[in-house]
Amino acid sequence: LVGAACFPPLAANGTVYIGVKPSNYYCTVSAFDVDSGRQQGTLSTSQTLSLSAPAVADETVYLGDRDAVHALNSTLGQVLWVTKLGSYTRTSPVVTDDSVYVGCDDGVYALQANHADRLFTTQAAVTSLCVADGTVYLGDEDWTVYAVDASSGTQQWSREISGAPRSVVVENGSIYTGTFAGLGPGTPGLHAIDADTGRLRWHKEHPTTSASVVDDTVVTCGDGVCGFDVESGATRWQFTDIQETQPPISVSDGTAYFGEVLTGQLYGLNVSSGAVSWTSEIDEPTITSVSVGDGIGFVGTADHSLYAVELDGHKL
Repeated sequence: LVGAACFPPLAANGTVYIGVKPSNYYCTVSAFDVDSGRQQGTLSTSQTLSLSAPAVADETVYLGDRDAVHALNSTLGQVLWVTKLGSYTRTSPVVTDDSVYVGCDDGVYALQANHADRLFTTQAAVTSLCVADGTVYLGDEDWTVYAVDASSGTQQWSREISGAPRSVVVENGSIYTGTFAGLGPGTPGLHAIDADTGRLRWHKEHPTTSASVVDDTVVTCGDGVCGFDVESGATRWQFTDIQETQPPISVSDGTAYFGEVLTGQLYGLNVSSGAVSWTSEIDEPTITSVSVGDGIGFVGTADHSLYAVELDGHKL
């Protein structure tokens, strides 16, 4: 790579995408063939100061860039459209059948083709969002989670939590969102919220930068990697033999994949038991999370490299 990775790799349809920061002034995003590692294309402009992780749907790549969303073909060689927004993007785009949603400084925007409307206005920057069953669920820096009709923008409910939501996921009628106080205000916690009513089902005081749901377990990244019962929040297992790992945790076929930042050690963890399934050493500090796609794990490292790893830990 021509610089340090600035967002996690994303693999889809035989291509892996990764953001790279060649200088302190701009970022690029590059596309590589999953099998060979051959570079297929790059999107780079001198105006690009920050890029969000992309979303890919139907051979189209959607990418947030400052105050705009780009739609490109799968090799990044053709720009299909660029749509300006009313403020800077804060989340990765989320793609549904006919719309693209993105969280910004002043709310959520909904895009159809090259047209954008502000769907919902917030008083603080949006920190995370997801879309499920015709509803946009979002969190903002005012420590609030909202449910908003994806078509009309009508607010269905809001719920204040213990800090700014770092991730929002929906599974089996519940929203799982985490807070990680760090040096700022608020308290760390993992929250389960009823997706229909906004009622708080349970709250666990545990630092959480990301959450994923697999069957009956919520897998979190924060104070190590931990598994919690989806119904009660009870701790199922904890893996704390690491100093720091980059969120989010990728989960595929019952295994959680992540790397330790300082050592470059990669792990595969059984989601049901918390037992280590395999480890692999890549000899360089990791600066992105491990992303899983097309049956392969991908991770960006401090030496400006992109590694591809089989899901049993063997490097390709």
